Amino acid sequence: RQKLASEDRWSYEYRLRRANGSYAWVADHLHAIRDDNGALIEVIGSLTDVSDRYAAEAAFRESEARVQVAFEQAAVGMVHLADGAIVRPNRRLLELVGSVEGLPDAIDWRQLTHPEDRDRDEALLKTLYEGASAAGSLDKRLLHRDQRTIWVHVTYSLVNAQGALGPSVFAVVE
Repeated sequence: RQKLASEDRWSYEYRLRRANGSYAWVADHLHAIRDDNGALIEVIGSLTDVSDRYAAEAAFRESEARVQVAFEQAAVGMVHLADGAIVRPNRRLLELVGSVEGLPDAIDWRQLTHPEDRDRDEALLKTLYEGASAAGSLDKRLLHRDQRTIWVHVTYSLVNAQGALGPSVFAVVE
C-alpha cells in the first residue's frame, strides 16, 4: 500500500523479510528535507513493524465472515431493525414471511406483524429503543405474503444506542 501525505512525505506498507526468514509487515515513512531553494538535502526514514495490526485485521475479517455465514444459514429467522425499519433480514426470516426474493424497500417490521399484535410489539421495542431494557421477548403473529398468520416467538436485543442508524435492535424469530 502506498499513501502519499504530501509532495515531500511518503508512507509505504509492505512485507519485509527478517533475518530468520520470516516476514513482517512494515510501515516505511519517508520525509524529504529541502534547503531554502527547494533542493533536496536528505531523506529521513523510519520503519515501524505493523504486523500485529495486519494480523488483527485478518482475524477481524475472518470473524466477520463466520458471523455472516451463521446469520445467513441460521435455522431461525433473524433481522436487524433500526427504529422499527428492517435493515437486514436473513434467508430464514424471508422464508417465514413468504418472500424468498427479498422484501420491498418500503416495508417495515410493523407491516409484517399481525395488526392485533402490533401494540404489544411496539411497546416492547419502545422500551429497548429508549434504553429502559436491553432485551425482551414475546409470542406474536407474523403475516405471510399470502396473508396467513404464523405464530412465532421473537427475542429482541438492543445492539447499540448510538449507531449511525440510531438505536438498533436485533431480533431472533423462532
